[in-house]
Amino acid sequence: MPRKVAREAIDSLKEFSDHLAKKPGKGRITTVRIPTDVDVRALRTRLGLSQEEFARTYAIPLHTLRKWEQRTRRPDQASRVYLTTISRDPKAIRKLLAMA
Repeated sequence: MPRKVAREAIDSLKEFSDHLAKKPGKGRITTVRIPTDVDVRALRTRLGLSQEEFARTYAIPLHTLRKWEQRTRRPDQASRVYLTTISRDPKAIRKLLAMA
């Protein structure tokens, strides 16, 4: 397994080098679908957290969370990606934030 990881790392560096040199390569295109809207209240409720707990757990300002839930403000693109990531794997996000 370590050899496979090393080989993939070397291949990635070669691809990056070719990209910097503007050489044509096999390259990959990854499409990421960013949600246009996130129901923040439904997400928080599904996780069984109060507004205060959700805000503290996921490092979101409480006033921002409240505005999102009241729909007086919409999460920007980066926030929608973050909220979608929380929705998909809340435990992993909590673990990552605890490491910071």
